[in-house]
Amino acid sequence: MALGRGLPSGYHRDFQFLKAPLFRGIDRTTEMLGMVTSAVPRLLVDRVRGARALSGDTLATDEVFRRMTEGTPFRAAYRAVAAEVKQGAKMPDLTPAQIIAARKAVGGMGDLALGAARKRVSAARRWNGKMRRKWEGALETLAGEGR
Repeated sequence: MALGRGLPSGYHRDFQFLKAPLFRGIDRTTEMLGMVTSAVPRLLVDRVRGARALSGDTLATDEVFRRMTEGTPFRAAYRAVAAEVKQGAKMPDLTPAQIIAARKAVGGMGDLALGAARKRVSAARRWNGKMRRKWEGALETLAGEGR
């Protein structure tokens, strides 16, 4: 509605070229959501393999950051850990709780920011309800006018 409101008369016909791609996109999205809703409940987690993956050089970045908290500059810590990994040194084992606790970035494992996400979803639902009421009101007005 916002796109079309400022167009000169007759330019609304340009939007006819947008309809086919829009409907294809909606159809594909609907199909994709059907596949996702079928696949996600069937996903399983192999806890043993997952725990095994949380060791060795996959923890090299954690070791670099640990050394930085002790005062080592990033460049020096990175180079030292990289050299150790190349030589086959084993990184210190960390528990999953320690790995998660080290991650503080919003949206990361240590701070999923679920409260903020819930607020955004609630705000989007309120906006969607408001827009739906406007749309339904406009349709009722048109129906009342006999269009």
